[in-house]
Amino acid sequence: MKRASIMTVLVAAAVAVAIATGIAQATRHSPGDVARLQTALPLPVNTLEAFERAPSAAERAAGNSSEVLEAVRLLTAADVGVPAAWLPGAARANDLRVPLAKVGSADRSVFMFRTSRGRLCYGLSGFSSGCLQGLPASVPVTAMAGEPDAYDAGEGPVVFGFARNDVQAVDVIVAGKPYPAEVGANAYFFQLPDNRVKAAAFEAVVAHLSGGRSERIDVLSPPTDAGIVHGNG
Repeated sequence: MKRASIMTVLVAAAVAVAIATGIAQATRHSPGDVARLQTALPLPVNTLEAFERAPSAAERAAGNSSEVLEAVRLLTAADVGVPAAWLPGAARANDLRVPLAKVGSADRSVFMFRTSRGRLCYGLSGFSSGCLQGLPASVPVTAMAGEPDAYDAGEGPVVFGFARNDVQAVDVIVAGKPYPAEVGANAYFFQLPDNRVKAAAFEAVVAHLSGGRSERIDVLSPPTDAGIVHGNG
C-alpha cells in the first residue's frame, strides 16, 4: 500500500470555494501552489465514468437544489483579482452529475461538473467544493474533510472526494480502524455518526483499485488543509 499527501492533489481554479454553515469563502492560490502542482497529470474529464450516461430524474432534481446551483455559480464566477488562466471556466451545458445523493444525516449530495477549460469541479452540497486540473499518478482520490455544521450541533464530521475510474472501494481510517465509504461514479462519501467527534479524527482514506492494488492518502487537519490548496491571498 502506498501513501501520498492530499496537499499535492488540488489545482486549478485559482479560486477554490469552501461553503460551510451557509458562508461562502473564496480562497486564492499563490504562484507557489501552481508551481508545486505542475507535475500533476491532467484529468481525462471526457472519459470519466460519471459522464458516460445521461443523468437520471433523481440526479437532475438533486442537481437543481439551491445549494448545488450556488456552489456552481461561485466556482465558475469571474474574479478581476485572479488571472483568467487560473479560473476554471464556465460549467459545460447539461454537464452536472450527482453520483451520490441523499448521503449522510442531512441528505446532502456529492455533485460534479466539467468546465469549458477542461477542469473538473466537485463538492458536497451546503458544505465545500473545489476544482481539479490534475492528479499525481499515485493519487487516485482526493479528500475533503470537515464538520458540515457547528461542532456538536447535530451532524457528524464528513470526508468525501473525487475518485478515479479505477477506484473500486474506499475505506476511511479513524483511530486506526477502516470504515467503508459510500462509493458512486467518480465519488465517495463517509460520515461519522457521533457529532461530538471532530473531523481531525480522520487519519486517511484508502482507495482500493482494480487489479488489487491500494493507495493510502493522508487526510490533513481539517477544515483548512482538508483538500483545498490554500495560497497567500
